[in-house]
Amino acid sequence: MRLQSYLQEGNLIGKKTGRSVPIDVKDAKKTIMKECKNAMRSTPIYRGVNNDAPALFIEPKKSTRLSEYTDNYYMLLFQLLPSWKKYPKLSKSVIGVTSVGKSTNWASKSFRVYPYDGYDIGVCPFEHFWGSFKKVNGMDILNEKLMDFLDYYNRDHKQLKNFSPKETDPNVLKSEFEKIDKLKLEKTFDDIFEEYFFGGEKVIKTFDRIFSAEDNGFSLEDSGSTYNIPFARQIWTEAPCILLSKKEERRFKKG
Repeated sequence: MRLQSYLQEGNLIGKKTGRSVPIDVKDAKKTIMKECKNAMRSTPIYRGVNNDAPALFIEPKKSTRLSEYTDNYYMLLFQLLPSWKKYPKLSKSVIGVTSVGKSTNWASKSFRVYPYDGYDIGVCPFEHFWGSFKKVNGMDILNEKLMDFLDYYNRDHKQLKNFSPKETDPNVLKSEFEKIDKLKLEKTFDDIFEEYFFGGEKVIKTFDRIFSAEDNGFSLEDSGSTYNIPFARQIWTEAPCILLSKKEERRFKKG
């Protein structure tokens, strides 16, 4: 039975846990050999999952991922920044790391991740996205600073509104930035990020200078060819992925 039939007909093994669907091991390995050829010969990627199934499938673009450990504001911000447009969307991605040991920092079981061929893979400069930016040390801190920034203009100009920490539509944040842009401030100093907002510069452009993907050391790999990612780097991709338990991965290598 092909993998797609599990998704269309509901022929699932066990129960769905999060976005990961348990699937038949033989079907999983057949799919890897057909759809994930480059992943087989590239840097191994691992993901921690609380699931006892030997094989899983995940199609991240079919659902929207909320930040598990903090508010969702930073997810909205990165969807708006021009330097991040070519990167996979964090809200529509599978997260992994190029270290089997570090993959269990977030869950009990480690799985080898096989992304489908032909998708971009975002690569962090360090082992976690949270610690990869020069101006902030963690996305919870970025969330606080972002809300402080908006609150500053809300206090002085009474134009902005509060929105949910679970918001998934980046246009809500974009609308708030546009209200600040319309104030046409000649020059202000924001001590939250220690950056100047010069007259005529859009708020989004200033945030893009601070959190530029390339300037902060992020890079892209393409699963359409063999990829070589440094050890212990967190990655994310919108690619559909097959996940094999460590036991099944060892069997797969031998087979």
